[in-house]
Amino acid sequence: MKPFVPKLVYFEPEALSYPLGKVLLAFFHRLRCSILRNIPIMV
Repeated sequence: MKPFVPKLVYFEPEALSYPLGKVLLAFFHRLRCSILRNIPIMV
């Protein structure tokens, strides 16, 4: 059985404030996943 590898990952830019956020972003880059960064919309 192959491990699950997502094709698309949603990423909150504020997660880069935490060490785990940086690790996860690098991990998904290495897996070549598409990464959508959630950008807050100011109204």
